[in-house]
Amino acid sequence: MNETPATSQTSRLRSDRDRFVAMSFCWADILIELDENEKVVFAVGPTAPLVGKSSDKLIGASLDSFVDPEDLSLIQGLLAIPRKSGRIEDATVRLIGGPDGSKPQLFVGYQLEDLGGHYFLAFRGSPSAGKNRRKETARDSETGLQNPTDFAESLKDAVVNGEIGEDEQLTLISLPGYEGMRERMDAESEQKLLDTLGTYLKANSSGGDMAARIGDGRYGLVHDKSVDVDAVEEQITQFSKEADPTGEGLEVQAASLDVDQGDVDPEDIASGLAYSLRMFQSEAEGKIDLGQLEANFSNLVSETADRVRDFRKLVASGDFDVAFHPILNAVTGENHHYEALVRFKKDGSGVSPYETITFAEEAGLIPEFDLAMATKV
Repeated sequence: MNETPATSQTSRLRSDRDRFVAMSFCWADILIELDENEKVVFAVGPTAPLVGKSSDKLIGASLDSFVDPEDLSLIQGLLAIPRKSGRIEDATVRLIGGPDGSKPQLFVGYQLEDLGGHYFLAFRGSPSAGKNRRKETARDSETGLQNPTDFAESLKDAVVNGEIGEDEQLTLISLPGYEGMRERMDAESEQKLLDTLGTYLKANSSGGDMAARIGDGRYGLVHDKSVDVDAVEEQITQFSKEADPTGEGLEVQAASLDVDQGDVDPEDIASGLAYSLRMFQSEAEGKIDLGQLEANFSNLVSETADRVRDFRKLVASGDFDVAFHPILNAVTGENHHYEALVRFKKDGSGVSPYETITFAEEAGLIPEFDLAMATKV
């Protein structure tokens, strides 16, 4: 029987579909398509061991019928990401599980507006899911996010090299009252919350890895301006309510700082961002006003740039003295060694160098001063 043009085209389309599905299984174990209402319209792969249902039984199912209840808010938050940036990458979620119970799955997703805004999700079971990221160097061991020092360096390099700019922001996220909530949670609940925050923030970040845990209840996130920061705050609040045994949770505060500052030199912007990060890290809870920081960031960049230039000039010219303070042996009363103390010539007699040294530490300049001090000693 000869094929008509119509049947020939249908055959080719089916062949292309099967080929693309087969290629997807080079990475994924199961593939799931959701409609705009987050209902399953297509599923393929060995779903029964992972969700307790065959793929055909999943059609029409909602997320809560195959996603672990503890990860439902997380995956709903993640699904908001491709509406802005198109893709979910490097996430770990748990499906509801089959006879062997729930297991973490590597998860990627995509949304295509041309196909009715449907979501295309791929899940892959792996012994390393949710574990490998904790073994990476320069990472916070509990969230998998960058540590503050490496994050500040990554941010500075990205700004100076033009890798991020007018389309990005640095958002500082604070969870006031976290210490109190920590006392209410058991260790498992807190770790689950930290895992969730790490996955969610990384997924919202530029390049999928520009997020850091700055301290307990404090996070830094570099992201595209299309990211809805209010929605991020609301989602984190929801995560905290689910983790809090009382259901009270935390009200999240955030400040978004524009990476682009017009004609300002990228080095100056990087210094201002680094200084803001270190202030955010070091200040006691309630001592830093994120609203004021956001509103006055342009002035802060300018002031920080001037202070950085002045400090570097001071260091380069050696415009400081060293005072040697003897440290005595408590038993013999003899000099054991001398402590080298700095006195800046710009300061008046008796003025402590504390403020200048603190600024140098917060602006990331202290290594330069340490070398100059060592040279003078």
